[in-house]
Amino acid sequence: MNGGRVRGLAGWAVGVLVVLVAVPTVVRGRLPDRMATHWGGPSGEPDGAMSFAGSVAFPAAIWVVLVLAVAVFALFAAARVRAATALLPGGVALAGAQAVIVRANLDREDWRQADLPDARVAVAVCAAVALAALAGVLLDRRARGSAEPRVRRSGR
Repeated sequence: MNGGRVRGLAGWAVGVLVVLVAVPTVVRGRLPDRMATHWGGPSGEPDGAMSFAGSVAFPAAIWVVLVLAVAVFALFAAARVRAATALLPGGVALAGAQAVIVRANLDREDWRQADLPDARVAVAVCAAVALAALAGVLLDRRARGSAEPRVRRSGR
């Protein structure tokens, strides 16, 4: 990978991590001590919760592991790496999920009162992830194309 591409992906990695931590931290005073993090069953009621620290650390840890896995893969398989294909939709998915969880818990006294937004929000997050995946594929394809050696054709 060239230097500009590495800097761009590193900036994306840091930016996503900042969003994952900053979004819940900024509204900490409006969130319950334990936050609903899972909803299940036909009722859609919350059925799982984490401490505030856990609900911040868990998605951040998933993101760090994904970034490190992509970086290690890039070191050992540079010709086949598809870093943008993994990191763009991964970051959008985690940031979208974090935003939905924060929104569901906002201004609730107890995690059991958390209310998921309607299905349009889930559709919007999924659409954003799909677009990010497409962008990642296109960026990786472009990077592979520019990394291939150009063959000179003689005019003789």
